Amino acid sequence: VTLERLWDCYAIQKPEKVKQTSTVRQLADLVSLVRFEMGEADSLQPFADKVNYNFQQWTFRRNAGAVHFTPEQMEWLQLVKDHIATSLSIQKEDLDLSPFDRKGGLGRFYQVFGDKYEEILREMNRELVA
Repeated sequence: VTLERLWDCYAIQKPEKVKQTSTVRQLADLVSLVRFEMGEADSLQPFADKVNYNFQQWTFRRNAGAVHFTPEQMEWLQLVKDHIATSLSIQKEDLDLSPFDRKGGLGRFYQVFGDKYEEILREMNRELVA
């Protein structure tokens, strides 16, 4: 049984609770499937949709205080979010890979976020996948 067929079975069984997914992100979507089956999620939606929603909520909370993310920081955060949506997490070593390397990699990420760069990555791993 492939993940795609399993997802389709849930779509037939509970169409009002299942959003369609793409084949590109099937491995990450397995997380959503398991959470749905275990009752940890009310609806079955692509993992990337959950990450996008959590990212939006997280950035709203972070920007609600006195300190706001700069446009350059938001560009980096979007890239990190996209990586988490397909790879389930991010490590600082990932920042030297594509597409991050085109923006300066880990070194530039450190310049943009300073000493808080590791905290940002840990927080995004925790909050976006929750």
